[in-house]
Amino acid sequence: MKTALAFLATSTLLLHPHHAKTVEESSTGALLSFPSTIDGPLFNKTFEIAPAQFGYQKYGGALEGVLVLPANETYHKECPKCPYNGGYSMCTTEGPEPLGQNPYIHYINDWFIEEDDITDFILVVDRLDCYFVNKIEQAQLMGASGVIMCDWRAEHLFTMWMPTDWSDDIDIPSVLLSNKDCATLMAHLGVSNWDPQERTNMKYPTVETMNWTIATIEWGLPHPDDMVEYELWTSSNDYLGSKFKHNFNTTAIELDLAGDTKFTPHMYLLNGSHWYCDETDSAGQPTLPCGNQCTNSGRYCAVDPEYDLSIGLDGMDVVQENLRSLCVWEYDKEFGKNGLDDILWWDYSVLWDENCGVYANTSMNFHANCSFAQMDKLKSDGSLSQYAAKCITDSGGYGMTDGDNSILRTETKLKYNSSIYAVPMVRVNEFLIHGNIDCELPVTTATCEVLAAICAGFISGTQPNVCSLTPAPTIANCTDSERDCNGTCYGTYLTEPNVCSLTPAPTIANCTDSERDCNGTCYGTYLTDACGACLPVSSHDWDKCLGCNGNTNGTEFDCEGVCGGHYKVNTCGYCKDTRRSDFDTFGQDCNGGCDINLKADECGQCIYESDTDWNSCLDCEGIPFGTKEENDCGFCLEKGASNFDLYGKDCRGECEAASIEKWTIDECGMCLATDDSSRDSCLGCDGEVNSGKKFNDCGVCVLSTDKNFDDYGRDCRGNCSSAGNTYYVDECGACLHPNDESWNDCISSATTNTEIMSLERRESELTSVVAIVGVVAVSSSSATTNTEIMSLERRESELTSVVAIVGVVAVLIIVGACVIIFFLWRKQTSINQRFDSLAATYVHMDENPQHSFPVQQGNGNAAKTKRKTLQTVPDEEDDGEDE
Repeated sequence: MKTALAFLATSTLLLHPHHAKTVEESSTGALLSFPSTIDGPLFNKTFEIAPAQFGYQKYGGALEGVLVLPANETYHKECPKCPYNGGYSMCTTEGPEPLGQNPYIHYINDWFIEEDDITDFILVVDRLDCYFVNKIEQAQLMGASGVIMCDWRAEHLFTMWMPTDWSDDIDIPSVLLSNKDCATLMAHLGVSNWDPQERTNMKYPTVETMNWTIATIEWGLPHPDDMVEYELWTSSNDYLGSKFKHNFNTTAIELDLAGDTKFTPHMYLLNGSHWYCDETDSAGQPTLPCGNQCTNSGRYCAVDPEYDLSIGLDGMDVVQENLRSLCVWEYDKEFGKNGLDDILWWDYSVLWDENCGVYANTSMNFHANCSFAQMDKLKSDGSLSQYAAKCITDSGGYGMTDGDNSILRTETKLKYNSSIYAVPMVRVNEFLIHGNIDCELPVTTATCEVLAAICAGFISGTQPNVCSLTPAPTIANCTDSERDCNGTCYGTYLTEPNVCSLTPAPTIANCTDSERDCNGTCYGTYLTDACGACLPVSSHDWDKCLGCNGNTNGTEFDCEGVCGGHYKVNTCGYCKDTRRSDFDTFGQDCNGGCDINLKADECGQCIYESDTDWNSCLDCEGIPFGTKEENDCGFCLEKGASNFDLYGKDCRGECEAASIEKWTIDECGMCLATDDSSRDSCLGCDGEVNSGKKFNDCGVCVLSTDKNFDDYGRDCRGNCSSAGNTYYVDECGACLHPNDESWNDCISSATTNTEIMSLERRESELTSVVAIVGVVAVSSSSATTNTEIMSLERRESELTSVVAIVGVVAVLIIVGACVIIFFLWRKQTSINQRFDSLAATYVHMDENPQHSFPVQQGNGNAAKTKRKTLQTVPDEEDDGEDE
């Protein structure tokens, strides 16, 4: 047992299967693989997985662990025990498994004991019934290093979020695996009849039958290079986003100053068109059905901050501040260093949150005046606030009844194209970052998922210094010799006579020219930039004359992050190469707009698929503008067909398919159900319509109006005739059976036995005639005649003759076959005898070399003569076949 487990734990070093997809190619930025699996359904497999938006995600790294299951199928969901949070739907009657009793974990801890064994385990649990965080917190308590959540629905992968009021204490990674891939994984592990919704037949394996498997969760970033682009999607009332902006502010500025990253902020907006907030009346005037939740005639909206339309702030307040923030970013791009200086926007965001927004503890400051006041703090000359006001006007305004706004329109389209569905969200190198993005202080790659993802986006060796930053030392982690006289680690206080004081700053009098900066300040921070200007490095005008390529040509980064590149964002919000012939039209709908939900149907209409007119021109066979349509019974027919209205209907005029009973016209022309007892009531016993014939009591089919109707088929007693029991009137006028001793008593005794036999024969013949008459009468008429009887006898005779002839022919065929077989046998026997004779002759000649043959002496043709002699041995008979 230990040997097998050791091989499992170390086989990763031996096998390097070629995966179908790399993590860089993954659409989710993460993959699940099984590098040590050498056969079965998981061999050489990689599964797409979706990381959660909470917990820890190791971007650019991997987690390797042994897959384990809950203790048994009872605990497959690991949900809390009911009652929980006041609702049965968020819990189970069983609850989670008791800690410390999982046999799979116990098995790993007991047997994976070598130094190089993999002891991390990844718990595989089913999605259903309770919050994702419930299950993952339970797995963390159990000691799991990660969690794979199996989706019970057949749907696309999505990001697992935690409730907004949840305290995030999760520090292990978790990923979602699709239903289809989970079925493959569970079958490999040994779970039978896996179905999270129905565990009746689901059975987990024992530790002995478990197919122990090592899995690897990989995280990565697409196209790493020496310039990482990252985006923050937030909003002016985004509390979690504000926390990130406060904590990450300093790190973001350091990244910007290092010149290794390109940052872009985006604001989350709702598309008013999607919610029909931009409806207009017949005169084209906006009706404003969404009221103060939208700006620009219902085009751009936000959710009411208090979720109460009657109090506090409105969605319009949020949209307007979002635009002001974007205009600060526009200023930053235009006047910042090389178009990359993010400092101003980050500083404004912090000031807004603290004095006007979510950290101000009041909504009374959430307005334009407070916003412009913060801008003036950053630019005391009013240049920033003036620029922002002009930016708002030039882009289209943000009033309730204003028209289109170019900046807000672009943000709305980018949000949709980037699959942004909530805030805050961060995208690094064009894909979403999952996990906790709070970035608790101090911000390092270990404490901040965003920084870890940014640093993972660099080619190895090109990471900026901030990626390897170590938190500043504290009282707890520096020695006494590293503290200043004030007790501060690495402090600047020095001991002067009888006092511990700060070292005095150098002055003009005690510094040399070489110690002054270009501004003449001793130990100053002003430097001469590449443009010859003497400025602080943090100045927005630093290297202002330089483009992104370092030359004084104003070259800028394109939307793909390429300096002087050809990519731009087109009118529909897509970053595409401007040299493409379809640059202007890429992403356009069939009307030339940018609504990707508008499509051209088969009728040439540009409408939504949900529109009732979608493909309205198709006929019932799916042919555009076709000439067929369905009739009332659902049959697809030509519209002008003569039987269009009646096709598929029964004799009542009702659709046959909708009726349980079958109704047809009977032989009498009546529309009746097929099981109606009155069907064909007009037919006589001869099968003819209205023939008037009926069966009498003796079963004879006779015209009902015949005066002798009741007498047909009766003998002289008045009884119905039957074979062997028919009475006749004898020569003496008596009604007797022919076998009666009194038959023809009145005739002389000269009646011979021959005559008696003749009478008996006549009786038998008459009985047969009566039977035949009964049969013929049913199918034809009651007028049974001697001619009909004779016809039947003649047919019987002909049939007998045919049978006799067939028998004779069959006998002749058999005899002929026997004769042929006999002659073939004789011929084969003759051939065998001749062959045996020749064989004996050859053997005899080989055994007697002195046999006298006509051999010519003295020449070299002796051998030829002998061969010729052998070849010309006469046959006893010539049948024309070669031997």
